[in-house]
Amino acid sequence: NQVAHRKFSQTQLCQSDFSLPMVNEIKDSVIIKHAPIGCGTMNMYYHAPDGKSRYIRTVNTNLTEADVINGGEEKLVQAIRFAATEFQPQNIFILSSCVPTLMGDDLDAVVAQLQKEVSPTLIPVYCAGFKTKISASGYDAVYHALLRYKIKEPAKARPLTEKGRRTVNLLNTVSVSDTDSK
Repeated sequence: NQVAHRKFSQTQLCQSDFSLPMVNEIKDSVIIKHAPIGCGTMNMYYHAPDGKSRYIRTVNTNLTEADVINGGEEKLVQAIRFAATEFQPQNIFILSSCVPTLMGDDLDAVVAQLQKEVSPTLIPVYCAGFKTKISASGYDAVYHALLRYKIKEPAKARPLTEKGRRTVNLLNTVSVSDTDSK
């Protein structure tokens, strides 16, 4: 039985390719891909592990060359307002690609501003492909975003059991790789 280890490899995948299937599995959510149209095409559909395509609610900011110069935050604001009004989801995941990350778009500021205005929980996922040589870090980006924006700390920590162990909840969503799913 081989154990899969993360390692650098030259591939065409980026962190978004790993983040997208994970957030796609979270019910009553909309995915906003803050990216140029090329990066946003992966939002069109997702092939589930059973081989069937299924519709996902998705919006792309379609950043252009002019946005690279002027910034894309206003397009993101418009996309969030549209998604909140049109779909009325519980969550809106904002997946940031390389372009807005390099431009310096401030997703945290946009989320802080709009969270007061819209009812869905806004969850930015920082999954720019150039930030790591290990594209599977896209999984980590989603886990970090969920912990930061969705998971609330308990009022008080539960004591250890008599045996000195605590219960641990594990989360595993769909993967783009059979190796990661085992």
